[in-house]
Amino acid sequence: MKMNDLITRFGALFALFETAGHQLFLVGGSVRDLVLGAAPKDFDFCTDATPKQTRQILEAAGLRTLLIGERFGMVATVFDSEDVEITTFREESYAPSSRKPEVVFGSSLQVDLGRRDFTINAMALSSAGQIVDPFDGQTDIKNKIIRCPGDPVSILRDDPLRILRAARFASRLGFQIEDSLTEAAKAQSHALSIVSHERWFQEMTKVLCSPHPEIGLSWLQMVDALHAMGIPVVHMHFVARLQCVKSNTAARWAGLMMALAVEVKELDCVADAFKFSNALRSEVVALWTCANTHTAATAVGIRKLHARVAPHTENGICFAGAMRDIPVQVFLDVLHVQECEGTLEPMLPVGMGNFVAAHLKVKPGPVVGVVLSWLREQMIEGALPFTSTAAECMVAWDLKGK
Repeated sequence: MKMNDLITRFGALFALFETAGHQLFLVGGSVRDLVLGAAPKDFDFCTDATPKQTRQILEAAGLRTLLIGERFGMVATVFDSEDVEITTFREESYAPSSRKPEVVFGSSLQVDLGRRDFTINAMALSSAGQIVDPFDGQTDIKNKIIRCPGDPVSILRDDPLRILRAARFASRLGFQIEDSLTEAAKAQSHALSIVSHERWFQEMTKVLCSPHPEIGLSWLQMVDALHAMGIPVVHMHFVARLQCVKSNTAARWAGLMMALAVEVKELDCVADAFKFSNALRSEVVALWTCANTHTAATAVGIRKLHARVAPHTENGICFAGAMRDIPVQVFLDVLHVQECEGTLEPMLPVGMGNFVAAHLKVKPGPVVGVVLSWLREQMIEGALPFTSTAAECMVAWDLKGK
């Protein structure tokens, strides 16, 4: 979307505020994306109107409003089928042990822009198409630099999450982080302890799934932010391979685990610290297992692997190929043949448990479970045909299983 197109699209919204005697500016990430030549995804505006005045202006034009956070001065609406947030100009101050600021509404756009994290996010666009850029964000975009609009020590002290955001933007855009911001991050990385672990996960996932995760991860390691979040030393030669891995949450986190050279128990500690869901934890462990298991490209080898990592076998093989340079297609061919033949997962005859109990003259329970597990293992190993009847299974047990 070009700048003129965006001004035209929201022209009526600008006009509503100007008619009411107030200023309205498009601000933040959407302006950054316009300068970068990318299509904005979020449409955030700021105004000198109070939240009450903002709601009155919008509702008088027939727009529904929602006050998202009264103390933050944020009003949400839908305009031209787009979710829009409009926030009153404000100043903020932070207590040392909290990320929740004390907010004072103001009347200065420059003061409002000055409270933001980085210069590339501290730009605004007027209804006339003029970019308001008091901190030279456009120059920093041109020079590919992440820099704070004010004193970086104060800005990171106010909100240590900005350390992770710096890494995220550097990884997403391929930018370098300015030296004074790096030094401030080293001094403030310990303060990440006041940031919720859910936010750790959100920001780290964005770093990992970015086009250049190696930039953010190497910087976070350098400023001790990874250590502050309980992540051991990252081996950067593995990080360089993350770009070869599918850009989804599970694959990129599994790639990070490879770069940590952790054992499964250590992987669980990282998963706990970053509040993984059970589903994500299971998938990450499966992908990691595939890449750390020396599997033969044979029917038996693939069945053994599948027994450990199902239902993530195919994705696991592709992940292992990206991280370990294995011949992926050879393994996938074997996997697909077994899937077609129905010989990937052992399927014991219907009623096998009751048959075992009757044959051994025992009640259903642990003993029967041991026999069933042994029979499945024999099928996986290729020692017992998948077409075996219940009687043939018990013959195999009688001969080899005792």
